Amino acid sequence: ALRYLDEHFGRATIDLPAETAVLTAAVGNARGVDELADVVVLSLTRALQVSHARLYRLSASRASFEPVGVEGRALPDTHALFALVSATREPVMLDGSRADIRHLLPPDDLRWIETTGTCMLVPVASAGDEVVGAVSI
Repeated sequence: ALRYLDEHFGRATIDLPAETAVLTAAVGNARGVDELADVVVLSLTRALQVSHARLYRLSASRASFEPVGVEGRALPDTHALFALVSATREPVMLDGSRADIRHLLPPDDLRWIETTGTCMLVPVASAGDEVVGAVSI
């Protein structure tokens, strides 16, 4: 996903190996999920020069992706976006690009996108390749 983001946001402006090394070191020093979320969000907003990013984790009940470390609106498993992000390992574009899928989504999903200001959802997979969260940009 980092390579896709690098290509999408301008390869000339992001040193992917350096950014990955910085993020890896910072993630390794995180003392909990909230601190991990802070590290990921700060790294992404700085590197990609975006106005916001948010980390979501799969809830214990597996019924939603919940924002980590901040107040926000969860993405419930009743939404098409939840199913899509859970099934793919590629970023889901919601930004008006040619790959944008908003025209295929039901009204509840469109309201979630509008409320959260999401332009892209990137699945976060565990070492076992299970989607355990998402990053919203």
